[in-house]
Parts: sequence; C-alpha cells; structure tokens
Amino acid sequence: MSNLRVITPAKINFGLLVLNKREDGYHNIETILIPINLFDELYFSPLKEKKIIIKVFGKKIDKKNNLVYKAAKIFLDTFEIKEGIKIILKKNIPLGSGLGGGSSDAGATLYFLNQIFGKIAKEKELYNLAEKIGMDVPFFINPKPSFAYERGEKLERIKIPKLYFLVYLPKIQIPTKWAYDNIKLTKHNFSLKILIPWLKKKLYKKVLEYLRNDFQDLICEKYKEVKEVIKKMERLNLKPILTGTGSGIFVWVKNKREQREIKDLLKKEGIEVLAVETFLGRRLMGRTQDFGSCCGGSNPPAPAIFK
Repeated sequence: MSNLRVITPAKINFGLLVLNKREDGYHNIETILIPINLFDELYFSPLKEKKIIIKVFGKKIDKKNNLVYKAAKIFLDTFEIKEGIKIILKKNIPLGSGLGGGSSDAGATLYFLNQIFGKIAKEKELYNLAEKIGMDVPFFINPKPSFAYERGEKLERIKIPKLYFLVYLPKIQIPTKWAYDNIKLTKHNFSLKILIPWLKKKLYKKVLEYLRNDFQDLICEKYKEVKEVIKKMERLNLKPILTGTGSGIFVWVKNKREQREIKDLLKKEGIEVLAVETFLGRRLMGRTQDFGSCCGGSNPPAPAIFK
C-alpha cells in the first residue's frame, strides 16, 4: 500500500434556504453546492499497527472534535480493519467560513481510505458513514455540483456551466450551531431548484433575482465586519451572498474577464478577494513512498512528521 497525496475542495452554497425545523432537532434546507478550486491537502500513509495518527501543519488538534480523526475511526472500526493510518493535514480552507473545510477533509478521508484498503465499501456505505459525521460530509465523498435538501445530506447531481466567483474571507469563525439556533424562519414561495435551468441557460439577472442565503441578515446583525463588507459591495452594484452558515462572502460573476475587473475594483475599495471557480478535477495528486517534496516551497517537509 503506497502513500497518497490528495487535495480536497472547498464548497460554495449557491443560495441557502431554511425551510423548517424537524422533530430530530435539525432543519430542512435547500441549497446548491458547488465545489471550488480552493483546497486542503491530505497525505495518507498506511500503518501495519492498528492506530490512527493525525497531524495538522502548524496546529495542535483535539482528536475528539477533529473530523478527519472521526472519519478514519469510523471507517477502520466499521470494516474491522487491522491496519492503521497516518494522516497529515495541511489547512488552506479557513475554519468557520462556510466553505466546508472540515467536512471536505472528512469526506476525502472516507473516500481515500476506501481506496487504500482495497475498495471494501460500496459508495452507498460511504455516504451512510459520512452522514454520521456531519450533514455536509456526504457531498464531499464525490464533490460535484449538486442540489442538496432535507438536512443537506440528500443530493441530486446537476449539470451546469462552470461558475466563477470572488470570495471574501474575514478572519471570523461562526459556529454552525449558533447560526441554526438563532435563525428566524421565514416562508418561501419558491424552491432553489428553479435556479438550475436558469443557470444552464445563463440567465444571469434572473438567477441573481432569486439568489439568497437565509442566514445573511442574522450574521450581518451579529458581525459588523461582514455587514460592512456586504454594504461596500452593494454600493458597487454587486450582489454579495454568504456561503453556508459562515463568514465567507461570495460574488458570482459572468466570466474570467469580469472576475479580474471586479477583483481590481474591490481591491481599490480595500477589499481583498480570492478568484475561484467550479472545480471538477482529480483529487488524487500522487502515490509515493516519500513525502519529502509533498508541500513544496518553504513549507515544512512532511517527513519530519512521519518519522
């Protein structure tokens, strides 16, 4: 069994409606999930001894609350695997931003452990395990543009053109539980599903008319920085939308040219944004016996952790 180097994408909630609260304490929602080219990196190394070692570059972790550890444990325990695994995680997706970094790491862990240990789980089994970790995790088993509903774990794959975004990421972590505990439910006279055919036809103005995130007013009321950035963007005739329940703000643009122009315009207003787009590429970056060059540049080499 060889070592694996993997990238796993962030996601944008292209709209988010909270429909009602369920008897199990969760909420029924609707959202369109788009994987984007902002990645965390994971390095997997099989062990002969049954144990789980998780390392995160530059950070101490609490195993009990780490989704990568939870994913590795539930996989190894469920399929009674006698070997173990070392996983190095390099975080690039900000925590609490609404971009799904932790869920993405967990989904990738389930998927690639299944590859490492001989594809012993069927895809449906992986989705069932993912649901036990978190409602966003099933999407990241095989992250493709999807319409998500019920608690967010039910997925319908959709085919839409590549989308381009500008993303602002304040250094604010917003707990998902707080957001759901404080959301004020409103009635909706439409489903986000209506956006899908409009996206296919590139009806830009029509989509923007209905694009919304039900958490936006709540989060703007609580977090002044988020509110101020949104107001600045709106004064430039943009439509900024929060992604998920976090602090991340995205602006959907028509193409790369407009993406560059608006990025420069926002920079003049003191707003630094990332230019991202739909990601549909490979997550597996390589199989190797040596992680010596896995991080490149000036980043700390992985072998120091693997010794």
